[in-house]
Amino acid sequence: MRAFRTSGAWREKFSPQKSAILHEREIFSTGHFLWDQVLGGGLARGRISEIAGGESSGRTALVFSILSQATALEESVAYIDAFDMFDPFFATHCGVELSRLLWIRCGSSRQRSSSGGCQVALKAADLLVRAGGFGVIVLDLAGMQEHPYRIPFSCWWRLKQRLEGSRTLLLALNKEPVTASASCTLLQMQCVKTQWGDPPLKLLKGKHIKARLIRGKGCRDVSFCSFLPL
Repeated sequence: MRAFRTSGAWREKFSPQKSAILHEREIFSTGHFLWDQVLGGGLARGRISEIAGGESSGRTALVFSILSQATALEESVAYIDAFDMFDPFFATHCGVELSRLLWIRCGSSRQRSSSGGCQVALKAADLLVRAGGFGVIVLDLAGMQEHPYRIPFSCWWRLKQRLEGSRTLLLALNKEPVTASASCTLLQMQCVKTQWGDPPLKLLKGKHIKARLIRGKGCRDVSFCSFLPL
């Protein structure tokens, strides 16, 4: 699968309407109107974006929604699972097309107290970014129990440099922010309330999320609340 690239001369031939369509192809929608509005349309390709949040914060649901949008566009995606946290059943429920997803398992729950799984995941991310052909690459480091594990900033800077000019979005997922200034977008999420369905089953319908956009396109440090359906 080849990455889609355009020259400056070719872009100049587009009308304003076609240029707008091309601009839309440079970002990924989250699948939620309010989130896209706050994020300036979505998450940028060729960049690192970070989503941070504790357990049940809604971070996984948001990531799966983004992957669902990507696979619906018939793009290949990858999920680098540092600590065996990926749930394919929940991903399918959220609309992710698993036939277009590469699942890389770097370790198991027994390795969560060590940095081994994290180091393997970073190497996998570097290899996938260099290989190209992926619309979204998720780097899930959220299962690390040992905190804080200091990932050298040079690792994130190298990934940032490799992503420039590509059409790949690298999503870093963790409990606390770890990418520093290497990421162009930083979202922190917290679940304030869960919403259940009517009895007798009372199935989980979604979560009310309080989010803080610490770093993003055209704005800085914005807090908002949203409902994420499940």
